[in-house]
Amino acid sequence: MQQRNRLKLSVAIVTLTLFAVWAWWFVSSAALKPYFALQAGEGVVKIGLHTLWAPVGLIGVLLVLLVTSPICLLRGVLMSDVLTGRRMTVANVVMLAFLAAGAVSGFIGYQKLKSQLADQGYSYCKALSKTTPSGKYVTYVREPGLCVKAPKH
Repeated sequence: MQQRNRLKLSVAIVTLTLFAVWAWWFVSSAALKPYFALQAGEGVVKIGLHTLWAPVGLIGVLLVLLVTSPICLLRGVLMSDVLTGRRMTVANVVMLAFLAAGAVSGFIGYQKLKSQLADQGYSYCKALSKTTPSGKYVTYVREPGLCVKAPKH
């Protein structure tokens, strides 16, 4: 019975860690899309403001998971057994530090991106920008004629 519980624990820890790495990659790639669109000279550049903090901001969570996961797997214990007392404090400080750095880097990145868009002749398009439950999207267009919502069918 003990082996079965250890196997379940191992599968859960590996699954959690892989999911966290995938989630970081997924959100980070979404945050970087506007930079690639600008470099490619696309006519419309859509920026998800809520994603810009993620590439740096989530590194703290990944670091904590990547450090604690092997320990959990080797010892056969839960993360709550590894992250106690001082270790939990250090983990929280690391995650909050990266979160703060992510917020700053997201703000600076957006300002720089706006500047690059303006330098290359893009203008803000209110018609294509929107706020959704997940966050705010701002859109910039190279030519004013591209700032038109597609008709709904």
